[in-house]
Parts: sequence; C-alpha cells; structure tokens
Amino acid sequence: MTPQQEEFLDQCSAFIIGGLDEKEAKQFAEFLESTDADRRRDFSKLVWTAAHLSSMNTQIEPPNSVKQSLMNRIRNEKDRTENNEVAAKPHEPLTFVLANEGKWFPHPLTAEIKVKLLSIERKRGYATILIEVPPGVRYPEHHHHGAEECYVLEGDLHVAGRVLGPGDFHHADADSDHGELYTINGGRALLVVAIEDIFMNG
Repeated sequence: MTPQQEEFLDQCSAFIIGGLDEKEAKQFAEFLESTDADRRRDFSKLVWTAAHLSSMNTQIEPPNSVKQSLMNRIRNEKDRTENNEVAAKPHEPLTFVLANEGKWFPHPLTAEIKVKLLSIERKRGYATILIEVPPGVRYPEHHHHGAEECYVLEGDLHVAGRVLGPGDFHHADADSDHGELYTINGGRALLVVAIEDIFMNG
C-alpha cells in the first residue's frame, strides 16, 4: 500500500466516525465526488465494514498508522463528539435521527446521488436509507441481492417505464435486475434495502 493510499483510508475512516471538523468533512466529501470509481468503492467498503463491526465476534486490530491517525483525530475532536454523533445508543430500544443529524455520503457509482444511513438491522440484513437525487441524474442498470422497498418523498423517479411521485411506492424482489433509473426534476426517497446493496450495486 502506498503512502497516498494509506492517507486516503485514514481520511475515509475519520470521515465515517465523525472525526473531521465541518470544513474538513466538506472538503473530503467534495473530493469523493470528483475522485475515481476505485476510491469511491474503497470508501463504500469501509462504510459497509463500519456498519458490521459491532456484530463481529473477533476483534480486528487496525494497522498502527491508521490507529495512531484516528486516535490523534479523536483526541482533537473529543469536545465535539456529542454534537457529531447521531442520537442513538447501542442498547436502547428507540433510535431517533432528526432531520439535521447524520451524514450524507456520495454514492460510489453515481457521485451526484447522496445517501444518508438512518438505521441498520444487522441480524436481518437490511438497512433504512434516504437518497437525494439532483435533477437530470441517471443511475445505471444494477442487480439487487436482496429485496428493496422504495417510497418517494419528493420529486420524480422513473422506474421501468413508470413515473413515481410523492407518495408512490415501488418494490423490487431479491435477485432481480433494475434497468436504468433516472429523475427529471430531482427527488428524495426512503429505501429499505439489503445491507450489501447499499453501496455495492453495479
């Protein structure tokens, strides 16, 4: 691994755990939007791994360089931790994510699309996410490993020759294929998807 790759993974990790300040997080998000597909996939894999860490039986010790970098950032940012974290505790039965909480991530295949992770049901293997799609954006053909539920909140979404608007719903079976999806005026939708499909479609 090159020093540049190590630095990129350090920045990814710090961004995911909320270890960057507002300016750094904005700069890194802009970098993700313009970088190559391989780096966006590496970032997505880290997001997926972070979502599964608490369900792993074996602890994995990160490389010393990554660990030291993260610990330094955590020490520098500890006073802001409570403001950066989503309001949720591991063993509480109720979880709340307010409108101004959580982070929007650029989708690795179509960087214009933003994704916000709301919750993960690890035992059942699905997640609830928000997607925000700017006007004119198209998402390529893709395969669904698990079932997908999609409820349109704002704007329009064109799926399989149908135009979905606010209040419209769409279901895709597991192991199914989607043709190209697109929006004309932009849109926002709530999705329930298999964890492996959050960033790994393509």
